[in-house]
This record gives sequence, C-alpha cells and structure tokens, in this order.
Amino acid sequence: MDSDDWYDLNDKVSEFSDAAIQVLVSYGLMETTIESETALHNRKTKIKTDYAVTQLGHNFIEFALDLPADWEGW
Repeated sequence: MDSDDWYDLNDKVSEFSDAAIQVLVSYGLMETTIESETALHNRKTKIKTDYAVTQLGHNFIEFALDLPADWEGW
C-alpha cells in the first residue's frame, strides 16, 4: 500500500472504532469522562476523553464468557 492508502485505511479504522465505542456507551456498557484544559500562554483548549467499562459492562462480559462446561467451540 502506498502512504495515501494507508492513511485512508487508518482514518476508516479510527472512525469505526469511535462509532463502536459510542454504541457501547449508548447501551450503558461503557461510560465517558471528558476533561478540558486551557493552556495559559497559547490559549488552546485540550480535550481529553477517558472511557471505562461500567458495572453493567462487567456483568455482560462475565455473562458472555460464562460458557457451559461441555462447550467444545464452534
């Protein structure tokens, strides 16, 4: 792949992962915390978003991974 194709692919993956996280947030499986910080000298605002798995998300993961003892896979 040339560099332009690589950057296009990288942008698409980034957009997909952002959308996937927002779906998890909308279902309550993850939560976001947004912090903003303004630099004094150059007056730019830096926004930082943190993501965390909620208790519902933890419960879902435990449920999804609780496979029957006789499960042999796909």
